[in-house]
Amino acid sequence: MTKIRCAIMEKLDRRGFLRASAIGVSAMSSVLTSCGGLRYVRSSMDGADIRIDRRDVDAPGVLVDGPDGELPIYLRVLGPDQFSALSMRCMHRGCQVESVGERFVCPCHGSEYAADGRVLVGPSELPLVEYRVLADDTRIVIHMNAPVARERRA
Repeated sequence: MTKIRCAIMEKLDRRGFLRASAIGVSAMSSVLTSCGGLRYVRSSMDGADIRIDRRDVDAPGVLVDGPDGELPIYLRVLGPDQFSALSMRCMHRGCQVESVGERFVCPCHGSEYAADGRVLVGPSELPLVEYRVLADDTRIVIHMNAPVARERRA
């Protein structure tokens, strides 16, 4: 049943998504969350850095709790030693975006983002905030005080 709902959700355009969300934000959120399949991993804070055990991270990526109870960070695996970290806060009104297939969708107003954080569909004009990530053999560190400069949607 989840695969059928996910397939339907991936084919919706913005207007269809907004119509479908009339069933209720909480119901829609549960549908979107079930499609994403991203799991949370444990982390620790060291100043402004989030540290994750590298063994806990697998492709396509994982969710990490943001500092001080903020919305999660999506830690995406780009390659054997390459990662990106995106805030899951929609840049339109601040709602938490949800994973739908290879993109993120805001259940509040329908903004859609690519897996790299670029805006695909508005109303948001700004990409998701990306943070600098460093990794060694045992851990991955997300530098929360080092956002990567990104461009506004054209």
